[in-house]
Amino acid sequence: MNKNNVQKSVLPSEQVQEVMRNIPGGLIRWGITVVALIVLVLLIGAWFFKYPDIIKAEVTVNMEQSPAVLKARSTGKLVALLVTNQTLVEANTPLAVIENPADYNDMLWLDACLTNLQIDAEGVKLGLSQLSDTVLQLGSLQESYTRMVASMEDFDRFQTVEYHKRKIQLKEDQIRARKLHLLEMMEQRRLLKAQLTNAEATYKRDSALFVKGVVSEEDLDASKTNRLKVLQSLSALNASIKEAEVETTQIRENVLDLNQDDREQESQYKQSLSQAFQQLKAQLKEWQQTYLISSPIKGTVNLMGNWSLNQNVIEGETVFTIMPTGASTPIGKALVPSTGSGKVSPGQTVQVHFDNYPDKEFGFVKGMVRSLSEVPLKDGYFVAEIVFPEGLTTNYAFPIPAQGTLSGFADIITEDVRLLKRIIMPVTRFSKKHF
Repeated sequence: MNKNNVQKSVLPSEQVQEVMRNIPGGLIRWGITVVALIVLVLLIGAWFFKYPDIIKAEVTVNMEQSPAVLKARSTGKLVALLVTNQTLVEANTPLAVIENPADYNDMLWLDACLTNLQIDAEGVKLGLSQLSDTVLQLGSLQESYTRMVASMEDFDRFQTVEYHKRKIQLKEDQIRARKLHLLEMMEQRRLLKAQLTNAEATYKRDSALFVKGVVSEEDLDASKTNRLKVLQSLSALNASIKEAEVETTQIRENVLDLNQDDREQESQYKQSLSQAFQQLKAQLKEWQQTYLISSPIKGTVNLMGNWSLNQNVIEGETVFTIMPTGASTPIGKALVPSTGSGKVSPGQTVQVHFDNYPDKEFGFVKGMVRSLSEVPLKDGYFVAEIVFPEGLTTNYAFPIPAQGTLSGFADIITEDVRLLKRIIMPVTRFSKKHF
């Protein structure tokens, strides 16, 4: 029984071997060719077929100019409501005033005056014409305001009196007078030198004649005396000229000192006025930040409640919201994980899916990477800035309202990589690691 079974199993094996030995060569070549063609087609397909990686990131989208939420910075009554609901206002427009010791009209008027005030002679004089005769109720700013006005008056008085400039003018007049006097003395010296020449010639002639006995001793003494008198006058005149020159130099030094004193005092007055001005401006700014609610942007006023005069507001309570006018550009900030962040570059396509608008119903919004931060945040994430050239319209043609903050996740579509390269890269990495 077993012997028959062995014979039956051996017989087909021998037949198969016989067939294998007799396979035609052409069939083998065709088989190899077909396999080679299949491998070639796969390689060509792997070369042409390419697809990108997708980097997922959390994203937050805000408008480039978001609505401005204005909250009360102190607790008190609303003593002034300067606008109504849905009013279009410019930037820095006062909207409301919270109760405080100062008169808000005086504070706003003072702010306008200080904005236009120039700290120079003409500007201070113009400022005094507005401020000096005006009684203002400024609360805690009253002392600083009084100090600034006093500094303005001191500076204006210094500029008006011109004490140093007047003294300098007098000194310069003295210098001019001394120059004229010096010229006169120079002319006198020229004449005296001519007289001395004549006196010396006369004395020399008389001396020669005296030796010959022609001129008496009295005449010779007279010639000598005349010569000495001229020499004495010339010496005295030279001394006067030297003295006048020294005095002129001293006056010039006095002029330099007066100019220096004038500049120093003017600088002191200006510095004192500037300090008083800056202190008052700082206190006024603090008052505005505490009691005055102003619009930081141009837009439409929305009253956040039924506010009325003398109604109490609490610090931190929202009073107004300013909706910016005109089209506002949405900007997205995506947190890209450090793993794979090197694949992200500007210009890549981004598909943004918002939490409030499920993509199965509303679709996704197409954006583009505008920039990527060079340094990661403390938690290791890089920040990618996303722009939306086509706005916030989804691929289902649904326009997402551009208001407030939108959050969700982004699919950043990186550069396409060929399938063949993806197959070769692990092999290359393995070979470099182990060989």
